[in-house]
Amino acid sequence: GDASHAFGCPFRTGGRGSVRLPDGSLVMSIIVYWGGAHANPDPKLAPKATSVVAFRSTDGVGLVWEYAGTILDAASAPSSEEGPNENDLALLADGKTILSVIRLDAGDGPVTRPYKPYVQSLSDDGGRTWSAPVSMGPGVGCARPRLLSLGMGGVVLSGGRLSPTNRDVLLWHNADGTGRTWKSYSLSYWHNRLEPNASLHFDAKVNASTARESTSYTSLIATGPTSGFVVYARHLPPSPDVAFSMPFSVA
Repeated sequence: GDASHAFGCPFRTGGRGSVRLPDGSLVMSIIVYWGGAHANPDPKLAPKATSVVAFRSTDGVGLVWEYAGTILDAASAPSSEEGPNENDLALLADGKTILSVIRLDAGDGPVTRPYKPYVQSLSDDGGRTWSAPVSMGPGVGCARPRLLSLGMGGVVLSGGRLSPTNRDVLLWHNADGTGRTWKSYSLSYWHNRLEPNASLHFDAKVNASTARESTSYTSLIATGPTSGFVVYARHLPPSPDVAFSMPFSVA
């Protein structure tokens, strides 16, 4: 930060969380510990609840970064026990608007361990200012969102872990590239349907028990203007943990 934006350590990127704008500048989202007026007002939550801010680099290569703006601080999400944390960014189809999708709670809060849908926020001025957070609604959450802008194919979002008993891995698609409406797909369903080796399947407990058959942590890679693949894992002791990649097309 600077004199007016002094953040606690450590900084966390939470994953990819960066976009390159048409002018060559880079915008990155950072998870920080931020006290004072930016902290959660509940003294039980304030020490641990994080905030998400944007940094900007204009040197063309990302060696020098400066604070750009606040995406969502803990004070603005007082019901979030974890504080705004895991997140990702995507540049939308207009080439100007940055979409941020943020985790609020996914079972790791220090008091009641709630689960909450993702929220989204938009910036159209290079990350300097951000719109008020909007909940993405039931069924769109809750852990480590990953975004991928496909241009001709709109925007893809992956993540999951909807509740204490639903650990499914999910993918959502926004066809028009605005980030407003999303269609949901269960990756465990498609995995079991496509994987010929039954010993590598998810079982019914993936969305009906407290066992974490998946962390719901994913990665998204583009392979074309309307295609890509999603990487995810299965945790089903005593079998070894296994990672998979599933191709997809949104044409």
